[in-house]
Amino acid sequence: MNKKFLVLVLSALFMTGCSQFSAGVNQTPSTTDKQSDVATTKTSEQSVGTLNLSAQLPSTLDGQRLTLVKLNGKAVSTPYGITFQEGKLSTKICNQMNGPYTFENGVLKASSLVSTKMACLDEETNKIEGTVARVLGEGLTVTVENSVFSMKAKDGTELTYTTLTRALPQGSVDAAAGLEGKSFVLSKFDGKAVEDTYTLSFAENNTFSVKFCNGIGGTYSVDDNTIKGNGVSTLMYCMKPDGVMVIEDAFNKAISAGATFSLIEGTLTLKGSEGAEFVFASSADGKVSLDGSTEVLMD
Repeated sequence: MNKKFLVLVLSALFMTGCSQFSAGVNQTPSTTDKQSDVATTKTSEQSVGTLNLSAQLPSTLDGQRLTLVKLNGKAVSTPYGITFQEGKLSTKICNQMNGPYTFENGVLKASSLVSTKMACLDEETNKIEGTVARVLGEGLTVTVENSVFSMKAKDGTELTYTTLTRALPQGSVDAAAGLEGKSFVLSKFDGKAVEDTYTLSFAENNTFSVKFCNGIGGTYSVDDNTIKGNGVSTLMYCMKPDGVMVIEDAFNKAISAGATFSLIEGTLTLKGSEGAEFVFASSADGKVSLDGSTEVLMD
């Protein structure tokens, strides 16, 4: 009995030792295993990051419609649009610039742009335009994150663009989706019918034009349900039609300061901060052209 008991005890002790030894091996991996696990983890993390960036960077910029919102990290006072279509880009800051572009390995380059030759009095506008034209010609490395396009030049200059998509209050529309390519005729001013024809048109790149006594045109931006314009105008004073200068002056003030707007069933309503209200009806008329020889900035 004693011998059998001793054999059982020894067997139990032997099994316990083996179990502890095995557990010890599992709990203490070798240095090689640790390094392998760390390397695998880092590689996985790097792969995920790279995949995310690659997924967001398009293979072409054709079809992109963007708005410049920052220059070197500083917000620009007026957003400027840029569009890419069929290998060509188009943008308007002070002057209209158009031309072919290339986009290879994430680098955007447009070294053969043609431009109008207007002189704008605003120092910031001229500076932005000169910078954009220069870096587009030299080349920009593009990265995309959450619909924000960051474009960096070799000298560190950075342009920040966002896509032209916004969620506006009910009864309003996005400028790019609802206004671009459309024309409207003023039907009422401050609640009174307008008999003469004044046409307001919206073109690509967030540009607008309108003709009262003077021809007015420039860029516009939309923030929620507010539209704001930065334009140029001819300098004439008209006695006829009656009241045309009052309407023109009120429109200039409203669009420059920012007017609330809505577009419902083809009727565009603008309301200035001082209370002036403009009601425009949809029109199939063509866009108004400006004579650039006498253009100055609107106040």
